[in-house]
Amino acid sequence: MDRSWIKAPRISEVYQKGVDDFLQFAEQNAPLLAAKYFRPCVKCVNGRCLVNLKARFGLSDRSFTELLVLLKNMLPKDNILSKSHYEAKKILCPVGMEYQKIRACPNDCILYKNEFAEMHNCSTCGVSRYKINDEECSNGASTSNTRLAKVCWYLPILPRFKRLFASAYNAKNVRWHANGRIMDGLLRHPTDSPQWKTVDRLYPEFGEDPRNLRLGLASDGMNPFTGPKQSGNDIDVYLSPLIEDLRKLWVDRVDVYDANVQDTFRLRAMIFCAVNEFPPDGNLSGYSVKGHHACLICEKNTCYIQLTHGKKTIYTRHKRFLRPNHPYQRLKKAINEENEIQSAPQPLGGHDVYDWVKDIITIFGKTQKKDASAKNIWKKRSIFFDLPYLCDLHVRHFLDVMHVEKNMCDGLIGTLLNIMGKTKDGLKCHQDLVHLVIRDQLHPVSRGYYSNIKSLVSIKDLKLVGLKPHDCHVLMQQLLPVAIRGICPEKVRVSITRLCFFFNAIGSKVIDPQQLDNLENEASIILCELEMYSLPPPPHFLTS
Repeated sequence: MDRSWIKAPRISEVYQKGVDDFLQFAEQNAPLLAAKYFRPCVKCVNGRCLVNLKARFGLSDRSFTELLVLLKNMLPKDNILSKSHYEAKKILCPVGMEYQKIRACPNDCILYKNEFAEMHNCSTCGVSRYKINDEECSNGASTSNTRLAKVCWYLPILPRFKRLFASAYNAKNVRWHANGRIMDGLLRHPTDSPQWKTVDRLYPEFGEDPRNLRLGLASDGMNPFTGPKQSGNDIDVYLSPLIEDLRKLWVDRVDVYDANVQDTFRLRAMIFCAVNEFPPDGNLSGYSVKGHHACLICEKNTCYIQLTHGKKTIYTRHKRFLRPNHPYQRLKKAINEENEIQSAPQPLGGHDVYDWVKDIITIFGKTQKKDASAKNIWKKRSIFFDLPYLCDLHVRHFLDVMHVEKNMCDGLIGTLLNIMGKTKDGLKCHQDLVHLVIRDQLHPVSRGYYSNIKSLVSIKDLKLVGLKPHDCHVLMQQLLPVAIRGICPEKVRVSITRLCFFFNAIGSKVIDPQQLDNLENEASIILCELEMYSLPPPPHFLTS
């Protein structure tokens, strides 16, 4: 009988029909042995269990190949076990873990798919999709050359979602947020957020089925290129296959078999948020997060100062974000020699942002020159606006709090320990205070205010090296508030401690939503205190 169905995806009709046909064949022809039939074992004949073993214990490709050869020699001669790692990888596609290799322009202009699939040269820059040698591409590369200049490897999400629901255990856990979590009004899960409830209200049909997926997109650690070769603003070119699948999941829906209830349903999915560091956030959202108007909330109303000596752009007027009539708003001499009478600007909603960017025409590619005359702070219309629901999300792009905390920790530790090249309390900082005619008591001095704390580190190196985000997380929330007791001036110590407590509060597993306004006000107070009490003096610590 035909056994090709064994290598078909287990969630496919071909596989289900093959199982039924085999069982019927076994009942008619195979002898019973202890009331059981022998059947072909997928785990044994194709080595999928061995691939899982490799991934679980981190076996190298070479050691895995040696293991396959050993096992193949031990099994009967007619066994079809893979004999190399290369052959074993091919079995992942029938499991629903396949990938697509999409040809790309070397200059990140286009992907050779859809209307560009048959083209040999880029329609934007004219560069060939093939290599002439190992380093260069050319307009005149021969079409007979099969060495591709650049390839995008895309891992399709549709078969992976089908594979997710093909497991009864995973399909059951997908419903956990609807019937298994603690519901006490505190923020424990994205389900407790106002944005989740807004989606349920605007799209009730989507919210009724807890199996519909709300996805988070993270770009941290996903950039294979560095320096000038990184995609940057052209990331939309490589996101287009993902957006196509997401549109299909939202508009057309996809039939998926739920192994938990043993029934097929129409799956829908949406991008709920994107969590990134600040620079990638600009690449994905299309906003310019560098320069004088880097704030996504203030936009053109961003208050900035270009430092003469430090050569940096710093952002000021944090008193605007305090609650009305807060006493710090009347502190003129202590902060920036000005009284603050304006309130904080309101962030733009999704529809407002779309009105700003809908008419922007963007031509992707490294060869495209920027229009110097254009002063639009929005660089492009983000490809995420191709999703029909994006404008209805209150917050579309989130900042990774761990990376923000790490950046703050690096600045604090570098200043407290007076680490050369890391401290923010240098001579240029005090020279800028003179230029700004503020903080007379902090005009140039002979050395940093906190250099005595350098005894806490190695005298030989005078620096901390290799701190990872989690290291800074522990340092900020547990060690630093204790370490600075009796060392820093009282007001500086209180400001740093409040900063540490703030990160501890927003990094908690459970947050009371009624305290969010207080936390927002606390952040403004901390910024004002750092500006008043100078750790380091205000301009340099709050840089982009």
